[in-house]
Amino acid sequence: MSRTKLTFWIIILFATIASSLWYFNAYIFKTNFSVKVDILKHSIDATITDLSVKEYDINGNIENFLEAPFVKHNPKQNTHILTNPHILIKEENKSPWEISAQEAVSINGGKKVTFNKDVVVLQKNNNNTGEICLFTKEITYIPKDKCAFTLSNVKLQQANNTIEATGLKAYLAENRVQLLNNARGHYEQKHV
Repeated sequence: MSRTKLTFWIIILFATIASSLWYFNAYIFKTNFSVKVDILKHSIDATITDLSVKEYDINGNIENFLEAPFVKHNPKQNTHILTNPHILIKEENKSPWEISAQEAVSINGGKKVTFNKDVVVLQKNNNNTGEICLFTKEITYIPKDKCAFTLSNVKLQQANNTIEATGLKAYLAENRVQLLNNARGHYEQKHV
């Protein structure tokens, strides 16, 4: 083979290698990396098992309580997904409220918590009116305001009364529940 042909083929070989490297660098490596970063922004970055958080007041009494057997954290909107959460909300000189469900989603570090699937809101030992129990499929709780609301169907039970409605606002700090639409109730007398 002559020197001219050999030089020509070596130049073609280097040009092919250079263009292949440019192609892989420009399209394949950068595209995959940017897709992976985007995926990481929207995926779970931490998990917690057997979570138990207690918040105390100035006197050392429990003010708020949260427990969940499993929690996942997603960096998007600082979201926490809780499995079987149970929270306790206390006000001074008032019976505490409890909220439990199969799942809850807390966004922006707990500024808004939405409980889903078999939600139960309970206030035990309310001296004036007896135990209050609310059942719904979804309710949103705002911890700062200590209020909860839903537009879903609600069933409220208290003593011998049962009320069904669509939508609810519960002002937990004031022990006040407002049913929004289509409220229908019935009273069952206890037989002795």
